Amino acid sequence: MLKGNVNLQQNTEMGVKVQINGRIMGGMAHIQKMRCWTPFLVSGVKSIRSIEINIPTQLDINVQTTNNGKQSLTMSVKLPKEKTRLVGAHSHPYVYTADVDPKTEIVIEPRKVKTITNPKLDRLQYQMNTVFGGKNLGIPVNVHTHYHWPSSSANIEQICKMLMATENAIHVTYQPRGEESAKEVVFQMNLESFQPTNNYQLKMNDFYLNKFKNIENEEEEGGNNYEEENEQNSKRQQKMSKFLTNYSQQQQKYYKHNLEMSAKTVGGSKEFKFQTKLEAKCEEGMQTCQLEIQAERSPINNEQQKWTLKAQAEMVMPENVENNEEFNEEEEENKIKNNLFSCKANCYWGSDDGNKQTINVRINGEQLTRRKGNEWNNNQQRINKEFEIKLKRRTAFINKFNCEANYTNLKPATRNVFERALELVKSKYFWNTKSQLTDQSREGNPANGEAYLNIVIDPITQKHANMTVKTPEQLIRFQQIELPIQMRPFPLLRQQNVYQNIQSFGQFLTRQEVESRAECSVDGQTVETFDEREYRSPLSTNCYSVLAKDCGTMGVPRFVVLMKAIERGNKYSQKKLKIISPQMVVECQRESLNNHNSPIKCKINGKEGNNYQQQQLIQYNNNQKSDLIINLDKLAVRFNGYKVWIKISSDYKNTQCGLCGHYDDASNDENELLMANNEIAPSLTQFHRSYSLSNSYDNDDKLCNSQELDKFYEENSNKFGYLNEMEEEEREEEKENKLYQNWDEEGFDGNFDRNEENKYFYNEEWYGQNEGEENNYQQKNQLATKSGNRNLKKRFVPILMRTKIMEIENDICFSKQPIKQCPLGTYPSGWEFEETKKIILNILQQKIFHLFVCLVLIQKLEIY
Repeated sequence: MLKGNVNLQQNTEMGVKVQINGRIMGGMAHIQKMRCWTPFLVSGVKSIRSIEINIPTQLDINVQTTNNGKQSLTMSVKLPKEKTRLVGAHSHPYVYTADVDPKTEIVIEPRKVKTITNPKLDRLQYQMNTVFGGKNLGIPVNVHTHYHWPSSSANIEQICKMLMATENAIHVTYQPRGEESAKEVVFQMNLESFQPTNNYQLKMNDFYLNKFKNIENEEEEGGNNYEEENEQNSKRQQKMSKFLTNYSQQQQKYYKHNLEMSAKTVGGSKEFKFQTKLEAKCEEGMQTCQLEIQAERSPINNEQQKWTLKAQAEMVMPENVENNEEFNEEEEENKIKNNLFSCKANCYWGSDDGNKQTINVRINGEQLTRRKGNEWNNNQQRINKEFEIKLKRRTAFINKFNCEANYTNLKPATRNVFERALELVKSKYFWNTKSQLTDQSREGNPANGEAYLNIVIDPITQKHANMTVKTPEQLIRFQQIELPIQMRPFPLLRQQNVYQNIQSFGQFLTRQEVESRAECSVDGQTVETFDEREYRSPLSTNCYSVLAKDCGTMGVPRFVVLMKAIERGNKYSQKKLKIISPQMVVECQRESLNNHNSPIKCKINGKEGNNYQQQQLIQYNNNQKSDLIINLDKLAVRFNGYKVWIKISSDYKNTQCGLCGHYDDASNDENELLMANNEIAPSLTQFHRSYSLSNSYDNDDKLCNSQELDKFYEENSNKFGYLNEMEEEEREEEKENKLYQNWDEEGFDGNFDRNEENKYFYNEEWYGQNEGEENNYQQKNQLATKSGNRNLKKRFVPILMRTKIMEIENDICFSKQPIKQCPLGTYPSGWEFEETKKIILNILQQKIFHLFVCLVLIQKLEIY
């Protein structure tokens, strides 16, 4: 509950002032109880969890905006003058008993209450009664708490269960100390973004003068391979020099962003002030960036001078290429563009000007596609072109990072933070860790004040990594640790940039709104509807088909999206797009039928041109003008000459009609086949026919009439259906054409569906999962599916060869030769019968085998 008053006034033309005087109060309780009643006694168990909030609110907020894009926010908070409990939270499980009056049968109060305790949890109890901020800030806040906390805090569910099932209490109280305490806190923030600047100079010429240490494999290789390191460093320096030479010859636009924040206390025995400034400068294409951070605060504790911090960083992002073909050419020539991530940073801080703590860091990132003991091409003879393209696309990112750090004057408290963090990682991945002490006198080992870090991300799973840390004291190797999230930093293959560079906060909000819209895609073979259903449907070469239409408006619809195939064939044949609105008609198609890489030409109301209206309406996504976006009110259409992606606003929910389905977010397909006459079609063919226009031909196109449509549906009667009915034919057709394009699986924004790609690779072929992991994978697979009713395409996957184990009475049988098995998530398409020799173990051998299995399982146990 908010009690008080709000005063809003406009103090300037572009400024607003808000005054809030009130109190935020609230409370919530959750009670669970069970009671047992008898004529003479009542007993039961009860658990109460409650939380209350009481925050006095006296705010003055002032917001200002200038014409040059600078925004400022000032907020003044007046602190309470008396002791105030701000937050309280409790959980209390207990049992109770009470006598019953035999005459009135009323429970006799008071009841006898006893808290439920568990002696096994006594060691997990903690208490705290501490005042924060009283000495240095003048804002004394007392935290008094008694709580239970599990030994492992990684599981949120376990923490919540313990807090709710045990007795816990926390009180947060503001306790002013008269004139010693602050009366007011003032926050201020200034933001300046996307401001052009010429004060930008790249300083990365000497980045690779000192070579990076290769600590990943030095133990296996018997020491550092200096010749290989020198050769790699020479290539890196060559790429960086070439990049800097080309970069200096180009006319670049640079933008800077400034963020200043400060906070100070007013009143009290002494005032405290903190302020920080962040300045970022980037080239227009985000190829290079510079970052500078400055901060300072008033002295605290025994400090004599104010504490300051200054940090600088400079980064060069890897250049990427347009497609797989260009990527292959660059690989063959071994002259790929600067495919390295380079970053150098330095930071120094402290309150003593002559003895500040300092850290200097260099980071080099590059692509590493090799796995130890397993090359990607070990199954190359079974990999088709589509799989090869997808594999190269998935692994084309920076997955190896070398980091070198030099530090001086680090205080014991600071070093302790880094060492505790390292020990925490070692304990978390205990069974994946190998560590050994290092000899500082040995050549190649870090000296005092140096540390090396190497990280290699698995390019297939993108969820696992190997990490090596080398300090003056020890060498630590982490093998196949699981990352908290899937990571794919710095892609080397450029995806379609369907959005222009953001130059204002308004453009950012517009982009977010478009991304949240429902999406439909049509390529002349497959239709994916707004409700994420998928079916097979060809397009006529004579007549237009309605893909999306506003059917909720009486009279002239607000938009109609039409498309037809220009040439007979599959989804890789050219298409023609037409968008009709009350204001205009837009027609787009490739300039040349013979050249599939020709630019797309568009007409507005039958006229070609490059006028202002067309520039505002049509946005080209590449320099070849072979991919574009047409933006209308609450409608965005992307078209590349072969496939169309449509995004519509949720305002058209339940009013959209066309081949993209009835947009209603329903989990069933009941209304998906809603025809133009507002009836449900009995078949996909009839549904498609209802949205084919028999009089939709253009002056320079083929004749379109009912006879031509009848002929089209008769010839293609076997090409309409859901994907699971059409998979075999689709596979053979794609095999004959031997075509595969990246845009096959792109979304409207030019990105690939990460869930679909994960399911393509995330199987036993790369892992060797055990039975327990298979269940986890199946759950992940179900969660990754967009819709339970959506039919997914089949694919060819390499067959796995596994040893088969069978238990027969007192014998355990092993196949002497590996037997073919389908990877997880697939099924066999045929059967072959052959005899397989088996090895039979007797009872003694079984016991030895079981002992071995038990030892392996013990090794994998987690210690709690």
